[in-house]
Amino acid sequence: MSKATKKGKKFFIVGKLILLIGFAVYLFEQIKKMDWSWNIFDHFNPLWFVLSFLLVVPNWWCEWMKWRLTLKVANIRSSPFEIRNSFFAGIITGMLTPNMIGNFVGRLMYFSKSSSISVTVLTLLSNYAQFVISMLVGFISLLYLWMSPLGVPPNHLILLGGLVLLVLFVGYFYFDSFFKFIFPKRMKLFYHLKDFRYRLSFRWQILGISMLRLMIFTIQMLLMLAAFGTTIDLEFFFWIWQYYFWVTLTPSLFLGKVIIRDSVAVWVLTSIHLSGPIILISSFSIWLINLVLPTVLALVLIRKK
Repeated sequence: MSKATKKGKKFFIVGKLILLIGFAVYLFEQIKKMDWSWNIFDHFNPLWFVLSFLLVVPNWWCEWMKWRLTLKVANIRSSPFEIRNSFFAGIITGMLTPNMIGNFVGRLMYFSKSSSISVTVLTLLSNYAQFVISMLVGFISLLYLWMSPLGVPPNHLILLGGLVLLVLFVGYFYFDSFFKFIFPKRMKLFYHLKDFRYRLSFRWQILGISMLRLMIFTIQMLLMLAAFGTTIDLEFFFWIWQYYFWVTLTPSLFLGKVIIRDSVAVWVLTSIHLSGPIILISSFSIWLINLVLPTVLALVLIRKK
């Protein structure tokens, strides 16, 4: 690795650390301004909380279906033990990276080197599909509400957002061709990937599952807000889409963006005058049940195996 590359990585990490500190300071300042004089559990509804909690099952079922499709397309035949444990290992390593992007690292531990390229590329493509869907619903939200935490979006930014979304979709369906253009010296790898071009059904299926998973995220957040006393209306649905849009765009270092997720939730949802404490505890609860609990469970199950 060249010195320039090492310096670039160091600057990138330092930049993300500064960003993380900035979000932490913002969150701390917002917490100080919040009204904590009343008991947040006075209006607690256990039914909505339990329903939100139970959605963790279909949430991870979606990810499991993506993983099974990945193995099928890659023509990898493994034992049920390897399939399950690789999935659990992906949850653990994904927890330590933003947007679960590092889930392929844990999955590779259970497969041979000859399968590593397929597993890595298809897992990253699956993660990219979730990113594209987050961008899509965020754009739809902007169009429907014609409002963001930054105010009314200018027309030229809406146009730019539409063009970016188009590029993202083109990249998703033709990533192998872009790879050939950007890395002409890696033709061996390109020939290994070229068959994916003809598996459009895989890409559409992954995209559909990613959309379903985001809908589950959205309903989870709505139910959690309702569990702590928020009266829900249709517009909240689209504002939560904006929340996931902004949090997906924001980089972080580790632990599922815990500080950044809460900061963005407060920033987006207080703009529609929701209670700060309710937003904070709802966002943190969703993080616990969607990421921390499955990670702990995965650690226990892998240790037993």
